[in-house]
Amino acid sequence: MEITRAFLSSIINSSDDAILGMRLDGRIISWNEAAEKIYGYRREQILQKPLWQLCLPERHDEIRHLLTAVVKGQRISHFHTMHLRRDGQSIFVSLSISPLVDDSGQCVGAALISRDITQQWHEQQALEETREKYQQIFHRESDAIILIDAKRRAISEVNDAACRLYGYTQEDFLNRTFNDLLVDSEQGKIDLARCLCGEGDVIPASRHRRHDGSTFIAEVSISSILCSGHRTLVAIIRDISERQKAHELRQSLVMAREIQRKLLPRVEACQVPVDLYVASRYCDEIGGDFYDFFLPDEHHPLLSFAVGDVSGHGVGAALLMAMVKGVFRLSIEQLSCDLQRLFSVINRHLVEHSQDDSFMTLFCGQYHPQTSRLVWNSAGHGPVFWYRNPSATIEELAATGYPLGINADARYQPAEGIVLSCGDILVIGTDGIWEARNVHGEMFGTERLRQVLASHVEKSARVIHQKIMAHLDQFTGTARQEDDISLMVVKFLPEHPLVRQQDDPAAS
Repeated sequence: MEITRAFLSSIINSSDDAILGMRLDGRIISWNEAAEKIYGYRREQILQKPLWQLCLPERHDEIRHLLTAVVKGQRISHFHTMHLRRDGQSIFVSLSISPLVDDSGQCVGAALISRDITQQWHEQQALEETREKYQQIFHRESDAIILIDAKRRAISEVNDAACRLYGYTQEDFLNRTFNDLLVDSEQGKIDLARCLCGEGDVIPASRHRRHDGSTFIAEVSISSILCSGHRTLVAIIRDISERQKAHELRQSLVMAREIQRKLLPRVEACQVPVDLYVASRYCDEIGGDFYDFFLPDEHHPLLSFAVGDVSGHGVGAALLMAMVKGVFRLSIEQLSCDLQRLFSVINRHLVEHSQDDSFMTLFCGQYHPQTSRLVWNSAGHGPVFWYRNPSATIEELAATGYPLGINADARYQPAEGIVLSCGDILVIGTDGIWEARNVHGEMFGTERLRQVLASHVEKSARVIHQKIMAHLDQFTGTARQEDDISLMVVKFLPEHPLVRQQDDPAAS
């Protein structure tokens, strides 16, 4: 008997769950070590106290009802409620209660096991909020959205707009592949393969087939995300059949493909005196930061580069950013590098298609190599740092308007512009850098970034980027990254071919 008691006592004291013994009047008669850690009361402080001392005032009757059920022979399993710690902090707990009976079978008390599920509860709430936001963006989006399993090439989910566009039900879609929707399925396989390999994010205008056999011309923007641990392609499809300038749009898409080809690291094809490096690091599997740039060609003499940040992060921000990227790539060609109209188009698209309070900041600069002049538009994005080589000083480029997606009628007038000198450097980041915190809650700030930049101005864009990120990592240490981070470094050099180095955000 003594061995059995010692064995039971060892189990109780080694448990991570609070294990309590109670009399039928609710007074506590036993209290293990885990209970001390969870509730903050030492054994001598709580013994003979009523159990409802641990309950919220408005839930005192809850324990009495549970004990009444236990006396009747019932066992309570996984009853979720809220309790109070000794310091007044509320916690979420899962309770299991069993009757204690004597040799005659009479109930003389109850044993209660309490498990602290506060962290799990908060995680579940965050997950539910993410899912709700996803549902709002995905199912209320006016554009057709199709999710494609990257491994099986099969359609895994569609929104209501896709059902209306193609005339299929949700169930009909799940029995098909994306290629089944295309008139030229062989070309569709090639386009999807390019997207899977990371070689493109826009499928050229192609003919799609509806359920009734009719066809239409569609433009498709593709992005890749991780969904439940699986790589998934997000296809946003727009019917462009009725557009009066279908031929011009097709030409723009051809131009966009050519620009994408030129963005590959083929330095022998580029003679722009700029050294550029950009990369992103997401705090979740997916994120909302955005960056892009376009090399000059015979049609557009300017080098355009942009960095943006959608409010929030995760699934909702990623879907919004995928939408913005498609609009950005098409609009910058159609609008002939008109920054004011470009920002107006993106702003109206965000206002019309975002179903919540989401917004985004965006910086877009345009550099003319022949005149060394830089003009820019900044929708609440910054600070953007400008290292001036002749004077060895660092200035900030001013914002030209407030964030996109707030007011559909907002006007975004570009800055008057500046003339850059050899050795000047632009550093364009997102607020995940300077708002990053270490384990003590201290923010990285902009002054540290300025110091790192000033210490390495003679280095290449890639090395400057690496130095900034290394100092950021050293500062934050083991602290969790709370926001997406993107950083673009542009260094202006004479007769130095443009070199683009870009990391995969999902792999960073």
